[in-house]
Amino acid sequence: MKIYVDVYLAKNLGDDLFVHVLANTFPDVEFILNYYGNDYDDFLKKYKNVKKSAYPSGFKILNRLKVYDYINDEKRISKEYDALIFLGGSIFREEVYWKELYEQRKKLVNAFQEKKKPVFILGANFGPYDTDEFYNAYQELFKKCYDVCFRESYSYQLFRECKNVRCEKDIIFQLPILDSIPKKNKVVYSIIDPKHKEGLKKYTDQYIQFVEDMIMDNQAQGYENELISFCEAEGDLRICRTIQEDLLQRNLRINVYAYTGNIKEVIKKIQESKLIVASRFHANILGLITGTLILPLVYSSKTENVLKDIDFNGKILDIKDCSKEKNNCHEILQKEQYIKQFDKVVESSKRQFKGLKEWMEIEKKKGL
Repeated sequence: MKIYVDVYLAKNLGDDLFVHVLANTFPDVEFILNYYGNDYDDFLKKYKNVKKSAYPSGFKILNRLKVYDYINDEKRISKEYDALIFLGGSIFREEVYWKELYEQRKKLVNAFQEKKKPVFILGANFGPYDTDEFYNAYQELFKKCYDVCFRESYSYQLFRECKNVRCEKDIIFQLPILDSIPKKNKVVYSIIDPKHKEGLKKYTDQYIQFVEDMIMDNQAQGYENELISFCEAEGDLRICRTIQEDLLQRNLRINVYAYTGNIKEVIKKIQESKLIVASRFHANILGLITGTLILPLVYSSKTENVLKDIDFNGKILDIKDCSKEKNNCHEILQKEQYIKQFDKVVESSKRQFKGLKEWMEIEKKKGL
């Protein structure tokens, strides 16, 4: 069984975690990613059942000559693979290029539908969006899928009338944490570049200042501090370096860790810390599953929606309003955070793959 996976790959920890969980959940299934470069070769070596897409040299020449677009040939893809998975979080956003992306997705979905092969959408949320045109277009696309499973109730409610649409907790909640690591007197910070997020560019300076002041205060309280970049391609590392240089001028040295593909290493960084100030969505999830206190410093409603769905009892800060806030870390470190029935959250996360598993069982009985 070979399944084509449409996933965003840019050495972004969250999306790499999606691939990691998918590969380990279905070790006997061959997953081919929509990736044609070489930057992920080392990462993919860790998985026997995950490969990048082949790109024969002859087709590269035809592509350069604009004779034949091998990469985006939906008829070829739908012929070669048994199913299609759109895997990711914020993959349905109304951005300026949305129509072009939508048309590519529609052609791919239609090609699989014509061959009576299933399409799955797993782990996603919908939005932000502004127009009915965007919403209606994707509603029609979702109706053509075998199974659509969102990760928060807000997105589900938008499409609840579609019988093939479900809602379960984020895929990464099921990530097993096997090693027991003692906590250090340490606070880590998952940093983003606000300029890379729609509508947040003007908040960049106040965001940086807020984090720097927080670090200075936490340092005075006796905590070790470390900045973490989840995705260099989206500017995380650049902002980390800016903060590092600013603090050096204030006579404070701080370490910066940049994720480049070692999932175990970055999880250890979070697990050994008492608190993570989490701007990245999955920094919050990783904090919760590793037993690390979290202070969500959010840039999008998707994080708040997911935390509300699991009855998170802690404080949530919005990047847009952070300049009005004081440092909450010391207060958070003195309190207990909890999620009601966390084991049920994990079980819900595993049900993200329910539709995929059911289809696989049907195909096995048919002798695929």
